[in-house]
Amino acid sequence: MASKGIVCPDDTGNREKDDEIKGRGNSLNYKYRMHDPRIGRFFAVDPLAKKYPWYTPYSFSGNKVIHAVELEGLEESYIATKNKDGKTKLTLPIIGMFAELYGKSYWIAGSKANININQELHDKLTGYKSGAITLGFDINYTNSYGKENGTNWLLLTSHEIVHVHQFIRTFGQNFENNEQYLNAVGSWMFVYGIDAAATWLDNPNGNPNELHDDIDIEKEAIKNEKLFENFFNAQYYKRKDGSYGNKVVDLLKDADKAKQNDDKDGYRKAYDSLINLAKEYKESLENEE
Repeated sequence: MASKGIVCPDDTGNREKDDEIKGRGNSLNYKYRMHDPRIGRFFAVDPLAKKYPWYTPYSFSGNKVIHAVELEGLEESYIATKNKDGKTKLTLPIIGMFAELYGKSYWIAGSKANININQELHDKLTGYKSGAITLGFDINYTNSYGKENGTNWLLLTSHEIVHVHQFIRTFGQNFENNEQYLNAVGSWMFVYGIDAAATWLDNPNGNPNELHDDIDIEKEAIKNEKLFENFFNAQYYKRKDGSYGNKVVDLLKDADKAKQNDDKDGYRKAYDSLINLAKEYKESLENEE
C-alpha cells in the first residue's frame, strides 16, 4: 500500500512534489531542503552540515541509504540497520514502539521483518511505483523509499508490519527449510488473491484504491496504521522559536546518538521514554472508551 504521509503542522504536510520548480515529479519539497529524484541529490546544503563535517553537505542519510533514512529530511536515523548475516532489520526502538501500540505479539513480527528495496518485485506484482508489498517476513519497498523521509518510512512500516504479523499468525514463524517458507509465502499470496477477488466481485465497478482498502486482510493493517498515525501526530509540540518538533523523532534521534557513542544508559533512557510514550497514548485511548 502506498503511504499517505504524516502531517507536520509547520510545513506542507507530506514531503510533496513541487512541479513548479523543475517540471512534473522532478522536485521533492522536504521540510528543510529540496531534492531532485532524477539524480538522487539535494540541491541545497544540509542545514546541519556544521555538526557533521565528515559528511558532504549534499548527502542523504550519511550515504547509508539502505539501512538509514532521514527524519524530516534533516538527518539520519537508524530505523533499520544491517545485522551480521547481511539482512536489514528494524531497530529495537521501532520494534518496541509497534509492540506497545499493537500488542506484545508484534515483538515477533518486528524481529522477523526483513527490510528490502525491490522495485522489480513491485513491477511484477503491482501497478504502483511508490509504496511497499509484504510477502512473508519480507517488507519490500519501492526504489522511491531509498530517498523517502523518516516519517513516511514509519507510516508505511506501521501498515506493512501488520502483514508480517498476519503471515506469522497463519503459518507460524519457524520453517524447516527455505522451500517450506516459500511454499507458505505462496499460500499467503493465494489467500490474499482470493480475498481481493471476492472484494472485486462484490463491486466490479469500484475505485481500485477503495477496493484495496475493503480487502479483509487490509482492513486490520489500515486500522493499525491509523492508530500509529494518530499516535505520531499527537506527539508534535511547539518549540520556543515557533517551529515544531515531534517527541517520537526526538527520542529516536536520542537513541541513535547514544548508540553511536556507546552510551548504554542514554540508549536505555531514550528507549524507555519512547515505549512509555506509546504506553501512555494507548492507555489514554482505553480511558476514553
